[in-house]
Order: sequence, then C-alpha cells, then structure tokens
Amino acid sequence: AIYVSAAGNYGQYAYSGIFNGAAGKAHEFAAGDTLQSITIQPGSYTVSLQWEDDFYSIGETDNDGTQVDLDIYLYDESGTSIEYNTNVNNIGKDPFEVMDFTNPSDVPVNVNIKVVNATNDDAVRFKYIFFRGGPNVTFNEHINGGGTIVGQANALGAIATGAVFYQNTPSIDPTKSPTPASFSSRGGTPVDGVVRSKPDIMGPNGANTTVELGGNPTIDNDEFPNFSGTSAAAPHVAGAIALIREGRDRFLGLNTGPRVMKQLIQETATPMGDPLESGPGFLQTQDVMLQFANPSPEIVSYDIDPSIDVQTLGREPFEVTIKGKYMTDTTVVVFGETPLETVII
Repeated sequence: AIYVSAAGNYGQYAYSGIFNGAAGKAHEFAAGDTLQSITIQPGSYTVSLQWEDDFYSIGETDNDGTQVDLDIYLYDESGTSIEYNTNVNNIGKDPFEVMDFTNPSDVPVNVNIKVVNATNDDAVRFKYIFFRGGPNVTFNEHINGGGTIVGQANALGAIATGAVFYQNTPSIDPTKSPTPASFSSRGGTPVDGVVRSKPDIMGPNGANTTVELGGNPTIDNDEFPNFSGTSAAAPHVAGAIALIREGRDRFLGLNTGPRVMKQLIQETATPMGDPLESGPGFLQTQDVMLQFANPSPEIVSYDIDPSIDVQTLGREPFEVTIKGKYMTDTTVVVFGETPLETVII
C-alpha cells in the first residue's frame, strides 16, 4: 500500500545532542552550563524526551528495555526547580519521558530546561521535541533544532508530507516561490545512526473547507474556515496520488506501487532548497500526469495585428496570437516543419 503521512507540525522546536555529564549529573549544553534558557508565551506545553536505547514495549523476548534513565526538568529564571516532577525510573522500560507544563500568566516567562542522567555517565544520544506549544517557544541559547520528523512519518516506506501555504505557490501567485511553513517538521532524525531523507514531498495547506476545524476564516479573506498543518497537506498529496494511480492504470495499464509512485512525485517536484526542510520540493501533479496523458493542443482561433500590411505577410516577421485548448508551458508552434518562437501567455 502507498502510505502518506503528515510530517508533523513541530517545526524546529527541538533540541538534540549527546549526553555530556557524569552519573547523577545534568547534561552540559555548553561548558559549565546545565540550563537551557527558553521563553514561553501564555499557554500549555508538552515536551517529549527520548534517548537512544532499547524499547521494552516492542515485545522481543531478549529485550530488557533501556539501561539508561534520563529525566527532564523545568527551572525558573533564578535556577530554582519549578515544583513539577513526573519523571519515572525507566530502567527495564521504554527510553522516554513526557513533561507537561503551563504558563498561566498573561505575559511571556523565561524558564530553563535541564536534562539529567539518573543512572550512569553513558554518552547516550538524546532528543526532546515540543509536541505542543512549539510556535510559542523561543530558544534563547543552545539552538540546534534537529529533526522533528519522527515516528511513522520517519519510516522508510512512508511518504512524509510537509506543508506549504497554498497562497505561497506559483499557481496562485506567479511572483512567489513555495516555502515550507514555519511549523512544518524538518528531517534529520537519525535511525540506527542513519539520517533518512525526509520529508519526502511538500503539499499545500491552508485551503478552504466547509468543516469547522478551528481554522482562521480570515487567512484568505473569505467566508470559509481554513484547514492548516501537515495534516492538511498529506490528504492533498494522497488525493493526487490516487488520481495519478487511476490515470496510469487507464492510459498505461499499470498498477503503480509505492516505490515507483514516490519516485514519480519526487522527480517532478518543484525544488525548494534545503532537503531537510522541504525534501525534493513541492508536489506537481500535472507534471506527473503529462508524462502519460498529454493531449495534443487544439487551435480554437488566432489573431494577427490588424495594423500589419497583408502585402508583407511572408516577407516580414509578425506575431500571431493563438487561442486553443490543451496548451502547456512546453507547447511549441510549428510552421511546416520549423518550430517557431513560442511564448505561452
């Protein structure tokens, strides 16, 4: 099956590194600095910490779970621990912790994150991601981002889909080039030491819907609410893939599988820059279709500038405006057997 997954809406709201500190001590983000300063806006937050070790819950009989126990804490601006602690003893269990907290005030607050190794001094690789509240977090120091495409979206067989605001695409505004939304998760998360090439494709988000999903109806100044996030981009890509599969079956008699489909949409994508931010680029469904279903252009009418002297036709260059159907950016006018300079308006 072809599996399309939202890449995630975690942007670059993350930190990753190799634990630097002794047993029972805190990770040093820099020499002598065990606190990472962040600023949080009013609201609620969820941070997930995971480190590289065995998972007990995968059910293998020879798997004893993690032998490292990392904990994550929140400190106030003075370096005093905020009264919060739901860390557990992870030995023999799964290597992750989750920290929820809230800024109940109506102003931004500076706080600090601390990561502690409660068991040993192993130089284990770890990462934490803001799964909730990320856009309202400002990292004041030790900024390294790190990949935020994780879980099923980071699977080899998945088509992890990042998000581009639909109004920032050439089909809507020819003066604009597609750019990844700030919240769209980035690639770079290693699996067994290998960084996978993610995201796999970028799709549009922010378009209209008749279903109220909490979107901002004024984002494009019309009456309809908008569906945003990579959870909106992924269905667009899945729908396009369904059309491409149907077309290839009808015109070519082919049942297109996951590997070929991923190759088709990636080869025709519009490049957007850093592959860890946007993969091969923005989806171009029509370009895939035109590889196997390209109808011949038909001329409907043509116009010649009435000021041109008909007596000179054939002796002096002149322009013809042709109106027709099934023309694309690659359509060329041919006179006899000679291709003529052609500009698509």
